[in-house]
Amino acid sequence: MSFEFTRLASTILGKTFPESWIPIMENLKIPFNTEEQIHLEYDGYTDEEIKQADVILLGFPLMFNMTSTIRANDLDFYSPLTDASGPAMTWSMTAVGYIDTKDYVTAQKYFIQGFANAQEPFQVWTETPTGVSSLLLTFLQVIYSLSSLKGAVNFITGCGGFLQSVMFGYPTMRLHDDFLSFEGPVLPSNVTAITLRALDYRGSQIDIRYDASVITFTLISEGPVPLFASEAATAATLRPSLSQRLSLGSISTPLMLNRPASFLVTVPVVLFGKN
Repeated sequence: MSFEFTRLASTILGKTFPESWIPIMENLKIPFNTEEQIHLEYDGYTDEEIKQADVILLGFPLMFNMTSTIRANDLDFYSPLTDASGPAMTWSMTAVGYIDTKDYVTAQKYFIQGFANAQEPFQVWTETPTGVSSLLLTFLQVIYSLSSLKGAVNFITGCGGFLQSVMFGYPTMRLHDDFLSFEGPVLPSNVTAITLRALDYRGSQIDIRYDASVITFTLISEGPVPLFASEAATAATLRPSLSQRLSLGSISTPLMLNRPASFLVTVPVVLFGKN
């Protein structure tokens, strides 16, 4: 991902991306068990407990191309092997993965677990369910010989993971080089609608709201690049191009200031800029 961001930045800024980096980028080893059809933590890994989400991050946010079956296999294999007292963001990423594979019951379980570390009375996020600071931990370990308490207080990474499950999980929003996609927004249990307010994109700001039937885009601040929304073909990979998404005959709707544009949630939608 670091290589790819660098190449993209080089293109935007008119800089030269080193040719010698390309074979390194394209040949990074990602261990894979062909028999079990899962990605491995490392060569020789079997089923040891893991601290937090790592292999499953190949699906999101990396969007590493793989079949939906392999994606589900990775999630099903590593979820029960993950330390239940691990960092909070793990469960949010697991929820995003299960939403992608359309296992909404399991996704809901991990979505709820993703914000369980917000501690009363002020909803301060902690790294682990115990939420004990290192200073207090040292004190408790010395005085009471407690070794099971661990974690950081005001753990913004965990909060960020939760926000990603809200923005990229249930709305199924994905950020690509030249477009945003919404693959089929769904709602958590007991939620009637979700609104993403003032989303910055290509110099504009957009409100995005969806319920069980439609998703609506409203341009609230107009930038220099005209924005369009269109129904899209189902993505064949996790990293399709815009041309692959725009099916023949699809009509692109220009987003006009304060004029909502709505689409059915059952059809993928792409949002893109066009000069």
